[in-house]
Amino acid sequence: MKKILVLFYYVLNSIRFIPHIVVLYLSKNTILWDDAKFWMKCFGKEWGGVLSIFKLLIDHREFRSLFYYRIRIAKLFSFLAPGQTNLYICTPNIGKGLFIHHGFSTVISAKSIGEYCWINQQVTIGHTVQGSPVIGNNVLIAAGAIVVGGITVEDNVTIGAGTTVNKSIPANSLVVGAKPRILENNNRHPMDCL
Repeated sequence: MKKILVLFYYVLNSIRFIPHIVVLYLSKNTILWDDAKFWMKCFGKEWGGVLSIFKLLIDHREFRSLFYYRIRIAKLFSFLAPGQTNLYICTPNIGKGLFIHHGFSTVISAKSIGEYCWINQQVTIGHTVQGSPVIGNNVLIAAGAIVVGGITVEDNVTIGAGTTVNKSIPANSLVVGAKPRILENNNRHPMDCL
């Protein structure tokens, strides 16, 4: 009985996302397909395609916000399914595979963000008079972290929870603390758990 109710829930909800899927196909946006595949991988699923897009749009407001960012015209349909409250994405260039986990109270305002990055809740990526940060590939920014200024966070970096970063970080680093310090510098990928 529970499986039938779950199926019924997804079938009914998918109706409101049909305009989103039509716009996705018409836009020929390939990056969003990569985003969906990476999101499903982060949730431990190995399937993709249009069903994963439907599931992510139904279940995750953060994905809806990313969807509206990637396909601006789709914002017209946001009244059917709003994105995450207090999630602001104002970065001109974001690579494929951006995963926003619990994106509540998060500001993403970098100069650019590379591919396959993971951003948690209550993260602030913002500018100062020195400019906006450049975030590399495979960067994980944990809950409550602050990354500000005209700095560069290179590839394969993990920024710990609550860490404030206002200086450039070299590749393959783990950074923690209110006064950031690099604990290790190795070739470990920050998302090896995936």
